[in-house]
Amino acid sequence: MTVDPMAQVKDAVLRTLRDTQSAVFADMTRADRLNARGEPMDTVCGTVNAKNSDGNYNGPKKFVFFIGDNQVYVSGEGQDPELDTILVNSFCK
Repeated sequence: MTVDPMAQVKDAVLRTLRDTQSAVFADMTRADRLNARGEPMDTVCGTVNAKNSDGNYNGPKKFVFFIGDNQVYVSGEGQDPELDTILVNSFCK
């Protein structure tokens, strides 16, 4: 059975959100993008908008998902929000 990469991406992003039911995905594109060493990496870039703890939508946040590593980085989120934002902006122009 083959796993749909876009479903894999959505699952990974949903795990970073407080309100998974409210998530709205947009602009998801899969492409080989070059890393710092110039090597291609299979990635998906996109945006997600979800409700915060107050029940309001925050506005879309950009994300990058690395298919080979099954790793997602959401701009302004995670253990190191600043680093996640740098990673997202480096891969998702």
